[in-house]
Amino acid sequence: MAQTDHGLTIQQVVGGRSGEPREMLMVIVEQNRFRQLVNLVHKIDPRAFVLVTEATEVHGGNIQ
Repeated sequence: MAQTDHGLTIQQVVGGRSGEPREMLMVIVEQNRFRQLVNLVHKIDPRAFVLVTEATEVHGGNIQ
């Protein structure tokens, strides 16, 4: 969070194969900032798994 102004939700999850506890981050970004965010994630964790889906609507909160 110190390296970006995106809001995020952190969820505690368990790896399906490993059984290890992990954190999953959910971030909503405008399309024109998407690649910047993915690059930042992979800079912090080159092995990060990134799942992308297009949101047709977002309600509540703030999108910077």
